Amino acid sequence: MPSSTVTAKERKIADLRALVSLISSATESAIASYEAYQGEVPALDELGNDGLGPTDLHKHLRVLESATTQLCTTLTPPTLTIFSKALAGFEVACMRVAIRAKIPDILLAHPEGLHVDAIAEKAGLEPKKLARILRCLAARHTFLEVSHDVFTNSRTSYTLRSECPIADYAGMMAEEFQRNATANLYDALTDPVYGPSYDANRSAFSYGVKDELKDVALFTWYEHHPELRQRFSRAMTSDRYGRIFDFYPVESLPAGTTWCDVGGGYGHIWLEMSRRHPQFHYVLQDMPKVITLAKPFWEEMNGEAVQQKRIDFVPINFLTESPVSGADFYYMRHIIHDWPNHDSITILQNVRKAMKPTSRLLIHEFILPSLEGGGLADAPKPLMPMYGAGNARPFLQDINMMSSLNSQERPLTQFIELGNKAGLEFVKLWEGIENSAVEFKVAQQMQRAAGETRHA
Repeated sequence: MPSSTVTAKERKIADLRALVSLISSATESAIASYEAYQGEVPALDELGNDGLGPTDLHKHLRVLESATTQLCTTLTPPTLTIFSKALAGFEVACMRVAIRAKIPDILLAHPEGLHVDAIAEKAGLEPKKLARILRCLAARHTFLEVSHDVFTNSRTSYTLRSECPIADYAGMMAEEFQRNATANLYDALTDPVYGPSYDANRSAFSYGVKDELKDVALFTWYEHHPELRQRFSRAMTSDRYGRIFDFYPVESLPAGTTWCDVGGGYGHIWLEMSRRHPQFHYVLQDMPKVITLAKPFWEEMNGEAVQQKRIDFVPINFLTESPVSGADFYYMRHIIHDWPNHDSITILQNVRKAMKPTSRLLIHEFILPSLEGGGLADAPKPLMPMYGAGNARPFLQDINMMSSLNSQERPLTQFIELGNKAGLEFVKLWEGIENSAVEFKVAQQMQRAAGETRHA
């Protein structure tokens, strides 16, 4: 009996030391990745580089964040852990103040720091209250307090400048999503009509706006708030995490390969890819209103591609129409997660109808890890099998989709099931950390059916 107790004690200590070892090794690997990518490691007070870095860096950061959080959660009294989590909403509220008051923009001209009285005067806020808000954010490394009541940007707050799409994303989440969806999640779940429904018009967001507009989905609500809809569109361009050309071997494809982005918004993914790979031809498809705005956006950002006709702008309603036919690659980034299963199958069927036998469809989404398996690499022990905190964003995003649209993020097995029902055959999972790509081709039986129809 005593030896069993000692063994359990030693195992717990060994697990903690193994976490420390993972933290150390992941830190060294992240340092090496930064040095290989940009020649040096970042510092909290260094501004000017808000890029996401290479894919291998995020593999190391996933381990580092997971191990650090698991170690702290294990050793911290649970009451303190829950206390901190319960207060987390105030950090979001403070960040909203900084974004709306454009504090990061004000501090751009003051790298040495600016007294809060001067910041408050420019922002139109009461200085003592603003100081407390900025100090709260500085405690979490968003802003730096260089001396008493003197603040400047950190590398984190620098990304919240008004010109940065991630600031639009943070503002959107802190305002209409927090107010209408997050705050109403429990109330919607327990409502006899909204709770059991998977209709987009019965989401927690819909519940939150029902006194303003009854039975409306998120995107319908945005039609009544055009300024916020524009912010939403800008926010979606912030999603550069795990770009398809970072982990899919596009460089091996021949010149002239045609890529069709179905539901691509303004085409921010194609914008970056077209600069790196001008040898390909690109097609951007979305709703007519979006496409109308996308073309002038491209004329400003990459007018050469427009002039050389290396990109086509084609409107589509992908629930009722197929995309342009015969493209080599069809690409959908964060589209399927907006829709319930029956609509997702309809969308995929419409894409499949446009595909030729050699075409490929890449569905680029958050892939939920699962204890049932599903293609994603398991975490090193003693981390949780699905990593934990370093891989929490897909699960948070899943709750975001449930709250805002009654939709979901999915594990690989569910994507394969949807594809099969749409007449598609799974080819491969291309892992890009949190955002990965599921590759499909037209199923053999669908190819045979198409051939029989042509010869009939």
